Amino acid sequence: MKTKSTIITITALAAAVVATVACAGPLAGHPNLINARDSVNSAIDSIWAAKRANHNQLGGHANAALSLLTQAKEELVKAAETANDN
Repeated sequence: MKTKSTIITITALAAAVVATVACAGPLAGHPNLINARDSVNSAIDSIWAAKRANHNQLGGHANAALSLLTQAKEELVKAAETANDN
């Protein structure tokens, strides 16, 4: 079970890094989307702090939240790209 948790954590981190790099361009000129992205990043940081404080014993729920937040960041980029195309 610990291995699965580690794999999910690493996957979420990798996706977060990719999403962070990818969103630098499309979000330019969309301050509300930038604020949303910053809020998501803050939430991700808080979850990592909670994981450390609880020795990663959060029943996989923190990893699920990280995965969903990563997905949210990707959707923010897509929203900006859609706005840029219109």
